[in-house]
Amino acid sequence: MEIKGRKTQDRLAKIIWNSRYEMNNARSRAILVLIVCSLMAFAFLGGALMYRSGSLSSLGFTAKAILKDGVPNYIRGKLARPERIYIDIQYKDFQSLLYVRSVALENGTLYGVDNDYVNGKIRYKDDSIRVKIRLKGGMADQHLAGEKWSFRVKIRDDKTLFGMRKFALMDPKRRSNLHQWVLRRVLRMEGVISKRYKFVEVVVNGENKGIYAMDEHHGKVMIEANQRRDAPIIRLSQVPLWMEGAFLNVNLGVNNEYYLSADIDAIDSGKIMRSEILRQQFIEAQNLFNAFRNGDLPAHEVFDIDKMAKWLAVSDVMGAWHGVGMFNMKFYFNPITFKLEPVTDDGYNESYLFKGFGFPEERLFSLSNNNNIRFYNQLYSDFLFIEKYLQDLERVSRKSYMDNILNVLREDMAENLNILHKDNPYYQFPIGELYKNQEYIRRKLNPYKGIVAYWKEINATSMVLRVANVKEIPMEILNVTFEDGTSLEPQEGRNILQGKDRLTPLLYKEMEFMLRDGLGGTTSGSRLKVQYKLLGTSRLRSEPVSPWPSYDSTFLSGAFVRQQGNFQDFHFISVDPSSNEILVKQGHWVLNKFLIVPKGYTFIVKAGTNLDLRNGAKILSYSPIRFIGSDRDPIIIKSSDSTGQGLAVLNARKESFLENVVFENLSEPSFQNGWHLTGAITFYESPVSILKSRFLKIKSEDALNIIRTRFTIKNSLFKKSSSDALDVDFGKGLIQNTSFVDSGNDAIDLSGCAVSLSTIHINGTGDKGISAGEKSEVTANHIVIRNAKVGIASKDMSGIKMEDVKIFNTGIGFAAYQKKPEFGPASISIRGAKSINVSTMYLIERRSILELNGTKVEGTQRDVATGI
Repeated sequence: MEIKGRKTQDRLAKIIWNSRYEMNNARSRAILVLIVCSLMAFAFLGGALMYRSGSLSSLGFTAKAILKDGVPNYIRGKLARPERIYIDIQYKDFQSLLYVRSVALENGTLYGVDNDYVNGKIRYKDDSIRVKIRLKGGMADQHLAGEKWSFRVKIRDDKTLFGMRKFALMDPKRRSNLHQWVLRRVLRMEGVISKRYKFVEVVVNGENKGIYAMDEHHGKVMIEANQRRDAPIIRLSQVPLWMEGAFLNVNLGVNNEYYLSADIDAIDSGKIMRSEILRQQFIEAQNLFNAFRNGDLPAHEVFDIDKMAKWLAVSDVMGAWHGVGMFNMKFYFNPITFKLEPVTDDGYNESYLFKGFGFPEERLFSLSNNNNIRFYNQLYSDFLFIEKYLQDLERVSRKSYMDNILNVLREDMAENLNILHKDNPYYQFPIGELYKNQEYIRRKLNPYKGIVAYWKEINATSMVLRVANVKEIPMEILNVTFEDGTSLEPQEGRNILQGKDRLTPLLYKEMEFMLRDGLGGTTSGSRLKVQYKLLGTSRLRSEPVSPWPSYDSTFLSGAFVRQQGNFQDFHFISVDPSSNEILVKQGHWVLNKFLIVPKGYTFIVKAGTNLDLRNGAKILSYSPIRFIGSDRDPIIIKSSDSTGQGLAVLNARKESFLENVVFENLSEPSFQNGWHLTGAITFYESPVSILKSRFLKIKSEDALNIIRTRFTIKNSLFKKSSSDALDVDFGKGLIQNTSFVDSGNDAIDLSGCAVSLSTIHINGTGDKGISAGEKSEVTANHIVIRNAKVGIASKDMSGIKMEDVKIFNTGIGFAAYQKKPEFGPASISIRGAKSINVSTMYLIERRSILELNGTKVEGTQRDVATGI
């Protein structure tokens, strides 16, 4: 009988493929014991024959490897149970992939090949997910040769797979097996943006392709999983290098030219161009990188140097040199800090697996390996960055650091190794290599000699030396000491010597050290030593001063221009240099332009002071603030012309204090060159305590927005907020004895938080009284909510536990549900709940749970989020 129709043939083929796979899988389990016994017998007999023939010394490792590693790993691999996904691609679409593959193999790359997505399905457990799928891989011979092709997958509809919406599938060897998984886990622990990465078993059209690495692609879901707001990710375009055959060119001059001329593009540029906010942010991100590339801005004004330093330091100690290459780097534009953050991606390539192929030890130390690459030459010329980089490099190169990492990851590493052994029983993760990497870096950070110092002259007030750096690592000169321990401090404060470039003469710097009484008769440096250290490191060093003059050559001055604030522009603001305090004089003042407070100070406003923000004025502080009013004389920050754009405290690190402060009639800063805040008052990575303060008539998305920091709010009032009164993102803190009246949207909105609430009164909200989302954990007691649309909502894997809750005149009392596909169900546990005039006591979605006064309520609703 002839079978007609392509769809019918596809269905029949799928049935045959799946049946064949299940039969093969059953057969493999049945003969597992036989295979193991055969291998052991082969090893024993082979070893005996080699012993009798005298060849055991040269070939005996074969039997040993089989018995010691191969057989146990083979058994563990067979017993492993990785997640298994089934990819189904219709016949005509699979033929399209075959054609693209053949063209790419002929050309050597997928670049320049029409590589369109085709339709497919992924089956995982009981779920069937529609996807778009195509081939991937710049180097076709590595990604597309053989049976294990690399794929790029995009999930359609509003679904995720293992929390991912876009990902790549490839042979684990493409990412150096377990190395990439370990690298990303470590960097995520360090707070650096890292994509998710796991090993899965893949069946394509019924044919088991074995273990694949599932590598998350960039996108909104990935960004938010790293506790960041959705914003562009930029990169240097690789296309010209591939199309012009220059990608594997080792000539630094050629690569530097491409770096200077390559386009800056964005991941998912189509989505970015459809959003005005994302489009403007991309333009600003592009401008930032271009300003750095052109030498107009230093690294610390372009990049988040804390995260850049951790990224490079961990990459060094993990040997992940491939991911820090100029054209492999990707950067997230943080719309709050206005800085670029590194995004951990492809840390390794295949060559890492083969000893002797392009992996000298020098690649472990970026400062040494990359100092002739223009990007890194610019990066390392910024002392603020390199100090943090060397601090982190010293920290992560300690043996205890690696001990701790391996201890934390031990169980997960063992599980993933077993999965990898399913395909490759002889693979071993080289833990010893990581310790060798650390040892090498420690040697680089502990040179025998770091500087040379020569005597020049002495005058009435100072001693002058000429000092040069002999290493590529910057050195900080601390003081000059005599044999009796007397020390002379440098006259300029901090003295930092730039690292020495390879194959260049020494560059000398003249340094003055302040003389003390009785030392004016010194005529040479014979009794002197210069105390110094490698910039950012902890070990103190010394080098004797040569009593003769040095060769007088040009030198690098080491001067560095630091960004300055503009507080000097305001006549009512003074500064105390001895205490580093910037003080607003007591009185009533008009602020009619942007006020910037730089790092390194404390910004103080005293009781009775009134600041009127007009003409769009706003306050931005990179230092902690101390606004302390009194019950009788509060501090008032308002806008009489309704244009004032509030207060933002960013990266202040040290705790800020607000007491008896009134914020009134303010709005969030206007969207400006990609810088976007939602709070009229914002604290970002800046701890804060707020006591007895009021937030009145705030016209912004959030009256108060607290982000990625700890906080305390007590005895305060939020009244007539146009939208959310309090929005906390990824924070940890306490809210106590505080009222929220007439909020346009949510009274309290928590995302990714751990927060304790006590004695909270909420009266009048346009949406939710208390909303907890994105794995928030909330405990509360003595809560009163009146006149709300929804009293208490828990969503997206959040958990709320409360005692003594009263809800009056409200539409929905309690709601628990999942809103975002990358999260899961939520829970609420309430003891001592009372309600009056609540239209619907609860809406609980399937799999979510409510425990109300000792009664467990299983969720039965669907799509609760759409109805709230």
